[in-house]
Amino acid sequence: MATTSNREHPAQRLRSGNLDSCRLGIDVRYLRRQGVGISGYVHQAVLELLEAGADLTLLTDREDHCGALRSAYPSAAAVALPTRSGFRWEQQKLPWHLDAARYDAYIAPANYGLPLTYRGPTVMILVVHDLIPLRLGHIYLLPRPLWATKYLLSVGIAAARADRVAAPSHATARDVARLLRHRDVSVAYPPIPAPHAAEGGAERAGPPVSLPDGLDHRAKSYFLYNGGADIRKNVPTLLRAFARIRHALPATDLIMIGPGQEHFRKLIHRLRLQDRVHTLGYVDEPAKESLIKHAVALLYPSRIEGFGLPVLEAMAAGIPVVSGTGGSLAEIGGDAVVYVRPINDESLATAMMAVSQGTARDTARLAGISQLKLLMDRRQEGTLAGIVAAGIRKAPLSIQYSVP
Repeated sequence: MATTSNREHPAQRLRSGNLDSCRLGIDVRYLRRQGVGISGYVHQAVLELLEAGADLTLLTDREDHCGALRSAYPSAAAVALPTRSGFRWEQQKLPWHLDAARYDAYIAPANYGLPLTYRGPTVMILVVHDLIPLRLGHIYLLPRPLWATKYLLSVGIAAARADRVAAPSHATARDVARLLRHRDVSVAYPPIPAPHAAEGGAERAGPPVSLPDGLDHRAKSYFLYNGGADIRKNVPTLLRAFARIRHALPATDLIMIGPGQEHFRKLIHRLRLQDRVHTLGYVDEPAKESLIKHAVALLYPSRIEGFGLPVLEAMAAGIPVVSGTGGSLAEIGGDAVVYVRPINDESLATAMMAVSQGTARDTARLAGISQLKLLMDRRQEGTLAGIVAAGIRKAPLSIQYSVP
């Protein structure tokens, strides 16, 4: 009489994204860069791989980073490969370690970081968040030839050595297939936040949070910008648009969070907005969440994004979003976002006035719930753990972009 075993066949485990018994290494150097989008992605990737049962080793370039890693991820191992040069770490230290460790798969989760000379059995997984420097070469590459040389070399090596490429959006996946000519690129959305359950007055309850300069954001009406100072983010345009409507909305300020905002202080003073614009820089997660859910709207006039996490966070909080359309922004925002195109101070000011109206919040909340549900359904079609598992067993995924 035939009997069945309760133990799942290894191939079946990998097919479902179960990584039990799989030995993986992942580059976590970006975890030291708080407030940067890729840092948050790497954190979520580590949690996902551990949840899938992987025997995971976290690789960094500093001994003093290992203690923090072991504290934050006690079920993972942490190994330091000390060196001051990132490129030397990737091309000299890392292949030596991979030869000795013989992982089932190694993950480079931050656009590049795969070694050219390694030829062992470990499957190479590359995560490409965006190819914005290639899309906007006149902005990022031409003015900085030394940086451009390093970037092009690192990206070229990684694309040549990757067995599989994961992208956080279909927009980025199309760029990878078209610009890097890679035949094995698949989409794996990052975790999608669920809509906040609380509404109305209850939404504003909860413990107070500490903000720089003692700002009491709960007593203010304000727009929120959550992002960096990169040129594609169009922060000067945002400031000029706010200057246009400051008299029409005299009780509504602008709060800006994210790195690099000290570069805009001269413009803020030139526009005479120093009493209406609050630049807070990096804030911790509780403060960020509170700032988002109490805002009139999120303003995100970025020219192009590889994913657009701030848009998701605002939709989950049920507030209106104003954004550009480039890259993945329209893919992620769907019908729940007010888009500005072209992005100039006049069109942005018009959109800001529209989302400040009384019914805008309720409309945005309902549209955001629908869009988040759609994105959650799409995420079931591919995860990073599933891409790693498919790479180990050398099988294609259901969603795959081929070189045109």
